Amino acid sequence: MTRLGVLLIISLMALAAAPQADSGPLSLGPEWWQDPALSAELNLSEEQKVKLAGLHQALLAELTPLRDRLLNARMEIRALWSHTQPDRSRIAARQQEILALRSRMQEVVTRFQQESQACLTPEQRQKLAAALAGRGCRWCGPGRWARGR
Repeated sequence: MTRLGVLLIISLMALAAAPQADSGPLSLGPEWWQDPALSAELNLSEEQKVKLAGLHQALLAELTPLRDRLLNARMEIRALWSHTQPDRSRIAARQQEILALRSRMQEVVTRFQQESQACLTPEQRQKLAAALAGRGCRWCGPGRWARGR
């Protein structure tokens, strides 16, 4: 097996093991309403939890094929670049496809966020905003961006 083949396999394994992007309101994660502390703080009803779970299932059903197409396009670009004479037009076409897929995925996530917020009462939305105020970036801890890092 060539080095490129080994790198491709390792890359695929890393992609499969990597955590997926957040998809819940305000980057809380895809199933934020199942957090017992946050659910209790917001006083979510069972009806709200069921509705949010249904929205999440619809999100996954719409995002999964888009994510698969995105990963396939990325792999194809990597393969195209590995040729001694890369086909620039095919690479550009795949890059455009990737941009379009990312844009579509963001639209789907934004719609989910809006629909999730619509399930909450104004008071719950206010409590959610207050609960998030001190959380900061999910990956970097509270206040990291404010410190300029």
